[in-house]
Amino acid sequence: MDSTLDVSVEFYSGSTYAERPRVICWGEERFMVARVIKRWRSPDESGFLVCTVDEKLIELHSIGATGRWWARMIPAEENAFLI
Repeated sequence: MDSTLDVSVEFYSGSTYAERPRVICWGEERFMVARVIKRWRSPDESGFLVCTVDEKLIELHSIGATGRWWARMIPAEENAFLI
Protein backbone atom coordinates (compact mmCIF):
# COMPACT_ATOMS: atom_id res chain seq x y z
CA MET A 1 0.00 0.00 0.00
CA ASP A 2 1.37 3.43 -0.92
CA SER A 3 2.13 5.77 1.97
CA THR A 4 -0.05 8.50 0.44
CA LEU A 5 -2.78 7.92 -2.05
CA ASP A 6 -5.86 9.44 -3.58
CA VAL A 7 -8.66 7.62 -1.74
CA SER A 8 -12.43 7.41 -1.74
CA VAL A 9 -14.14 8.42 1.50
CA GLU A 10 -17.72 7.81 2.61
CA PHE A 11 -18.91 10.54 4.96
CA TYR A 12 -21.68 11.28 7.38
CA SER A 13 -22.95 14.71 6.34
CA GLY A 14 -25.36 16.20 8.86
CA SER A 15 -25.45 19.98 9.04
CA THR A 16 -22.30 20.31 6.88
CA TYR A 17 -20.71 18.39 3.99
CA ALA A 18 -18.11 15.81 5.00
CA GLU A 19 -18.84 16.24 8.69
CA ARG A 20 -17.33 12.91 9.72
CA PRO A 21 -15.66 10.13 7.71
CA ARG A 22 -17.25 6.70 8.08
CA VAL A 23 -15.33 4.52 5.60
CA ILE A 24 -12.03 4.99 3.76
CA CYS A 25 -11.63 3.00 0.55
CA TRP A 26 -7.91 2.64 -0.11
CA GLY A 27 -7.10 0.49 -3.11
CA GLU A 28 -8.81 -2.84 -2.49
CA GLU A 29 -9.11 -2.23 1.26
CA ARG A 30 -11.98 -0.67 3.21
CA PHE A 31 -11.27 0.87 6.61
CA MET A 32 -14.21 1.49 8.93
CA VAL A 33 -13.64 4.62 11.03
CA ALA A 34 -14.12 4.05 14.77
CA ARG A 35 -13.49 7.64 15.88
CA VAL A 36 -12.26 11.02 14.77
CA ILE A 37 -9.26 12.10 16.84
CA LYS A 38 -8.76 15.50 15.23
CA ARG A 39 -10.36 17.62 12.52
CA TRP A 40 -9.40 20.88 10.86
CA ARG A 41 -10.87 23.21 8.28
CA SER A 42 -9.40 26.18 6.49
CA PRO A 43 -10.41 28.02 3.32
CA ASP A 44 -8.05 25.78 1.32
CA GLU A 45 -8.24 22.43 3.07
CA SER A 46 -10.19 20.12 5.34
CA GLY A 47 -8.68 17.21 7.15
CA PHE A 48 -9.14 14.50 9.73
CA LEU A 49 -7.00 12.25 11.87
CA VAL A 50 -9.01 9.07 12.41
CA CYS A 51 -8.65 5.74 14.17
CA THR A 52 -10.09 2.72 12.37
CA VAL A 53 -11.85 -0.20 14.02
CA ASP A 54 -8.64 -2.22 13.64
CA GLU A 55 -6.73 0.60 15.42
CA LYS A 56 -4.87 2.01 12.43
CA LEU A 57 -4.35 5.78 12.36
CA ILE A 58 -5.07 7.51 9.06
CA GLU A 59 -4.65 11.17 8.22
CA LEU A 60 -7.09 12.47 5.56
CA HIS A 61 -6.71 15.70 3.57
CA SER A 62 -9.06 17.25 1.03
CA ILE A 63 -7.65 18.13 -2.38
CA GLY A 64 -8.84 21.72 -2.75
CA ALA A 65 -12.48 22.08 -3.79
CA THR A 66 -12.36 18.98 -6.01
CA GLY A 67 -14.20 16.69 -3.58
CA ARG A 68 -11.21 14.33 -3.73
CA TRP A 69 -9.19 13.18 -0.73
CA TRP A 70 -5.75 11.75 -0.07
CA ALA A 71 -4.67 9.70 2.91
CA ARG A 72 -1.55 8.83 4.83
CA MET A 73 -1.26 5.84 7.12
CA ILE A 74 0.47 6.88 10.35
CA PRO A 75 3.28 4.43 11.17
CA ALA A 76 2.90 2.53 14.44
CA GLU A 77 5.95 4.22 15.96
CA GLU A 78 4.20 7.62 15.63
CA ASN A 79 0.86 6.46 17.11
CA ALA A 80 1.74 7.07 20.76
CA PHE A 81 2.51 10.72 20.04
CA LEU A 82 -0.82 11.43 18.34
CA ILE A 83 -3.45 9.84 20.58
